[in-house]
Amino acid sequence: MKGREGRQKKKLIWYHPHLLFLMGGTRFVLEVMRRLGKEYEVVVLCNDGDNKIINLFRQAKIPVIKTSFISTNSPLYWLFFPIFLTRDVIVSMKYLKTADYIIGSIFPA
Repeated sequence: MKGREGRQKKKLIWYHPHLLFLMGGTRFVLEVMRRLGKEYEVVVLCNDGDNKIINLFRQAKIPVIKTSFISTNSPLYWLFFPIFLTRDVIVSMKYLKTADYIIGSIFPA
């Protein structure tokens, strides 16, 4: 199964708000992406994340790309929402336009 641009595997990007807490949503994304990684090139995009949690993804050979330095669970994110949204869109589009499939998590994470 070939993906865009002649890649061997199709590329699947999962956009998740943040990887700050190793709880239900984050564990679910980790496990599903671990399984999908056998058939697809997988990448997780998020606003921000805890380094220990991001390392769990990387140990599972799942690249994590942070689009910001602050997450949606911060009041500062919402205070300066137009600025952070613009930044997130610009950074995200670089990756999303190369994807064959995109999954988005339901807010809040």
